[in-house]
Amino acid sequence: MPNSLVVAGLVAWSWAIASFFVSPESLPAQAGRLFFWIMVMSHSIEFIVCYGMLKRAPGSLREHFGKTFFVGFFHILQVWQGTKNSHSTT
Repeated sequence: MPNSLVVAGLVAWSWAIASFFVSPESLPAQAGRLFFWIMVMSHSIEFIVCYGMLKRAPGSLREHFGKTFFVGFFHILQVWQGTKNSHSTT
């Protein structure tokens, strides 16, 4: 996974979590909280929808859950490309 995606995920999650520790009346805090819940819901749905593929992929399901929760679609895409390549070589 490219370092830029990891940095972007870290920045996004940090901002979203930090928004819970500042005045809730500020626009950045409101946006951060909304963004937090959108990420939680969308990454949870991604994991549920792709559960079968992630279960068959190399690595632990716990690791896949963490990576899916952190960077979402980008991890799913990486796993999908890996499983697609392994099926085409066999």
